[in-house]
Amino acid sequence: MTKRDVLRNIALVVALMTVIGTAWYVFFVPYTLRVAVAPATSEPAQFFTALAHALDREKAPVRLTVQAYPDNRQTAAAIDAGKADLAVVRSDLALPASGDGVAILHQLMVVLAARPDTGIARFSDLRERKVGVLSQGPANKTLFEGLAAFYGLAPETTTIVPLVSLDEIAKATASREIDALFIAGPRGGRGINQAIKSFQDALGSAPALIPIHDAPALVRRNPIFTAAEIAPGEIRVTPALPTEATATVTFPALIVAHRSLTSKAVYEFTKQLFTLRQTLAGEYTAAARIEALPTDRGSAFSVHPGAETYYDATETGLVEKYSDHLWLVVFGFGGVVSLATWLFSLAFPKRRELVRSEHAELIALIDAAREARTFAELETIERRIDQLVTQTSTLIFDGGIDSDQQPAFDLLLTRLGAILESRRHEITGVQSSLSEQI
Repeated sequence: MTKRDVLRNIALVVALMTVIGTAWYVFFVPYTLRVAVAPATSEPAQFFTALAHALDREKAPVRLTVQAYPDNRQTAAAIDAGKADLAVVRSDLALPASGDGVAILHQLMVVLAARPDTGIARFSDLRERKVGVLSQGPANKTLFEGLAAFYGLAPETTTIVPLVSLDEIAKATASREIDALFIAGPRGGRGINQAIKSFQDALGSAPALIPIHDAPALVRRNPIFTAAEIAPGEIRVTPALPTEATATVTFPALIVAHRSLTSKAVYEFTKQLFTLRQTLAGEYTAAARIEALPTDRGSAFSVHPGAETYYDATETGLVEKYSDHLWLVVFGFGGVVSLATWLFSLAFPKRRELVRSEHAELIALIDAAREARTFAELETIERRIDQLVTQTSTLIFDGGIDSDQQPAFDLLLTRLGAILESRRHEITGVQSSLSEQI
C-alpha cells in the first residue's frame, strides 16, 4: 500500500468516525432537561423527582434535573431567564413569554369555606370580613383579589390574612382572626383536604362551603377558568364535604417548555410523561391527573410544536420520526467526505498540479506529432514521451495517480503511439517519392 493510499484511508476513517459520532449523538445521547417546580415540598416536586428517577431507570431518551423554587412566579421567570427548560406554572398567573404549553399537570380548584356562625353564604358576603388565604407565595392572594374585584369588593373592604401552613390555619381560626378560608389547590390532591380539616378541627364543627356563583360569566371574562362543581363528599374530611354539589371554578397548572427547545426533545419528554404516568400513579396520585393540552386553534394556551406532534400522532415510524436527522446524517457524510478529499488535495498541491501538467503536455504532443515533418522531430517527441512515461510510472507507483486517472494517461499514450507510427509512414512515403523524382 502506497503512502497516498494510507493517507486516503486515514481521511476516510476520520470521516466515517465523524458520521458515526454524529449519528450516535442524534439517536442515542439523551436530552437532559431542567424542570422548575415550586415549592420543594409540593406534590408536583415529588412527582417530577419520581419521574426523573424513572427516566434514568428506563434509560429513556430524555432525562430530568429537578430545580425547586419558592413559588410559581419564580418557575415562570426561570423559563424566561433561560434557567429552566421546563416549568410547572399556574395559568392564572402571567405565563412565561418564552414558553409554550406541553401538558396539563392537574386542575386547581377554588374552595371558599366560612365559619357557620358568620352568615356568609356567597362571595359578596365577604365584605368587612377577614379572609385567611393559604398560599406558599403570592399566587392565591392574587387570585382572591381578582375574584373579589369580579364580585365588586373593593380591596379595602376585605381583610386578607396570609397563611402559609396548616398550623397557622388552626391558630388563626381558634383566635377568630379569620372568618373564612380561601384556597386554590390541585383537585383531588392532599392540600385542599388538609387545609379544610385544619379549619374544621379548629372550629369544632363542619365549615360552610360557599359556592362561586356566576362562574359562567367569570369564564367568559377569562377563558383559563372552567365552571365546575365540588361533588358531594369530594373533600375527604369527617364528615365528608360538601353535602350537595357546590359551584366553583377550576383552572389548570401547566407544564411549559422553553420555545427554543427542539421539537424532538419536547416530543420525547411528552411521550415519556404519558407513558410513565400510569406506572407512577400508584405512588403519586398526581400522576393520574395529567391531561393532554387541546391543540385546536381556539385553545386558550399555545402548544409547543413537539407536544403537538405527539398529540396529533404525526410520527408513525422510524423514517418519519427521524427523517430530519437521517437527512442530516446522509448529507453530513457527503460533506465530511468532500471535506476530507479537499483537505487531502490541499496536502499534496504540487503533486496534483504535476499530474495535470503532464496530462496537458501529452495532449500538446498529439498536435506536435501530427505536424512533424521529419524523423528528427518525431524522435524529439518520442524522447519527451519517454520522459513523461517515466515520471508518470513513478507517480503511479507512489500513489500520485489514482486508479480512476490512469485510463486517461493510457488512452493518450496509445493515441500518441498510433499518430507517431502513422507520421513515420507518411514521412517515409514522401521521402521515397522525392528519391524517385530525382
